Amino acid sequence: MKALLRCRYTLLVSLLFSFHSIGQSARFYYFIDSSSRYSIEDTAKFSWKEGTLTDNISFGYNENMTVWCKLTVADSRFNSDLRWTFNNIHLDSLTIYPCNGEPINAGDRTRGKSVHLNAYSFEIPEDESQSTIIARIKKQWSFFDFSVSLTQERDLIESTQNSLALFFIFSGFAIMLLLLNLYIYWQTHERKYLYYIIYSLI
Repeated sequence: MKALLRCRYTLLVSLLFSFHSIGQSARFYYFIDSSSRYSIEDTAKFSWKEGTLTDNISFGYNENMTVWCKLTVADSRFNSDLRWTFNNIHLDSLTIYPCNGEPINAGDRTRGKSVHLNAYSFEIPEDESQSTIIARIKKQWSFFDFSVSLTQERDLIESTQNSLALFFIFSGFAIMLLLLNLYIYWQTHERKYLYYIIYSLI
């Protein structure tokens, strides 16, 4: 029994240490391109500013602003179940430039959509030493804020499932209220129930 408890304790400590190491090895940098004049070829000469993972970065209301991000993770072979996550689902465009491969586009003004309901997420490229992703984020004529984090894939799936469940519960309640008011109006022909029907539709 004591041996079993000791094994469980050792496993728990190992897992906690590995996640701590991942958090220490991950870095997030950004560069503000206020006039959107730069391209991916210019990123090598940027003066990157280091940000903090999970902290919300707000630029207020903007016009035609682009923010470039550089995301790095050391020892990425340990991070196969983690995803780089941009926690704003209403970005106009988000372009990911992996070290190797074609750019990935997503966002409200593109054809690319997120596989998760509440955030854009991307796999960490597999590399023996270090993985780097360059991201280009654009938001036109609106309030611009986002945060970057490393998130477990299962947490993203759970968040999507919870949001969908809440949506269906709310929709079911609204439909039930609509049908109830339609029935009462059909029985009584009172005008106030028309207002209730309109309210249910809204």
